[in-house]
Amino acid sequence: MLLASASARTLPPLIYVGYLCLGIIFSSGASASYDAAMSLYNTQEYASALVPMRVSASNGNEDAQYMLGIMYSFAQGVSQDYESAHWWYSLADLQGHAKAQYNLGVMYSRGYGVEVDLAKAENFTRKASDQGLPDAHYNLAVMYAEGKGVAKNILKANRLYQRAIEQKHTGSMHNFGVHLLEGLGSETNYPKAINLFKRAAKLGYALSQTQLGYLYFNGLGVPKDPVKGLAWTIIAAKQGNETAISNQSLYEKNMRSRQVTRAVKDAQTCIESSYKKC
Repeated sequence: MLLASASARTLPPLIYVGYLCLGIIFSSGASASYDAAMSLYNTQEYASALVPMRVSASNGNEDAQYMLGIMYSFAQGVSQDYESAHWWYSLADLQGHAKAQYNLGVMYSRGYGVEVDLAKAENFTRKASDQGLPDAHYNLAVMYAEGKGVAKNILKANRLYQRAIEQKHTGSMHNFGVHLLEGLGSETNYPKAINLFKRAAKLGYALSQTQLGYLYFNGLGVPKDPVKGLAWTIIAAKQGNETAISNQSLYEKNMRSRQVTRAVKDAQTCIESSYKKC
């Protein structure tokens, strides 16, 4: 969870649990050419979608302008071209398109088609955040937490995380939980942190699953429960989290075989129930 895109995939998040992650978000538009383009796009007929999308974008449809930015960003029906993506996002930004503003913020923070400019990254991200985009709240929070493009301010970071949490943003749940564990911007609060990790974990967030596994295995803020700790770790490892994969091996070496068997069963039950029986 870099740029906001338009199908259901995401690129891997970066450190600090995903600073400026590339996501995919749908937009809607009214023009006939835009609707036709999106019908083709949604069936992955990207090359066929390109012409009507350009017609709609050229006629001023901000959603089509945004979508052309997506298509150039992800090489969908065209060769990847961040400069062209930047052009179309910028046109959509002029009409106040929050997701285009968010993507411009990422482009300036990472140097995609432009020179890295953290001040511009902050400006575009703030514009998107002001419109209520949860990913923008999150990215702006990370900027404040790390002092990138803005003066470091943990209190502002925490407020932004909490705004995003209200919209069920899992990365914000995790990061704010970490701040609560470490007493950053507030007093240490293990119960509240663990509750946030649980919420994010049950929404499938692997980093929170890994964190819960560590806390339960070591009895930090919760009663020590190696079985539950290993179960959450296995769940995260199945999603490819490298820390969880490493921890799983370590935990299993320090547990009895019957405990490991129980943890494996509990992890499977949790996954099969879509996190309702965890």
